[in-house]
Amino acid sequence: MDQERIEAGGLIYKENIAMVGLIGIPTHPGIGGRYFTKIADMGIHVELIVNLFDGKEYDHILICVKKDDLQETLEITQKIHEKIGSQRVIQEPDVALVASQALTLMTARRLPVTCLKPWAILRSTSMESAHQCLH
Repeated sequence: MDQERIEAGGLIYKENIAMVGLIGIPTHPGIGGRYFTKIADMGIHVELIVNLFDGKEYDHILICVKKDDLQETLEITQKIHEKIGSQRVIQEPDVALVASQALTLMTARRLPVTCLKPWAILRSTSMESAHQCLH
């Protein structure tokens, strides 16, 4: 790829977000469904879901919610953690979500895969940090 500059089209930035995660979940169908049903039943809007598999035997679920919903989300997460036997619950009370506006298919084809950053979770809530993350 030559050194031409490809514009992403814009930056989407959302702050006042908290992250909660279930780490080391024994892989078993339906756990995510139970977790998200409990969260939905409490009227909590999930801004972002990341579900990871470690390639061996454990899953990890990270979610981002509004800061105002952090305590209630932690309570639900802790109950699920105790019920399913995950390794631990994590939290980060002050994050921001950052996304570059969608690239066209033609532009995306010209980028190496490592350059595509559709979203990021930042601990800092400054626009400067958001901009640096995507460059």
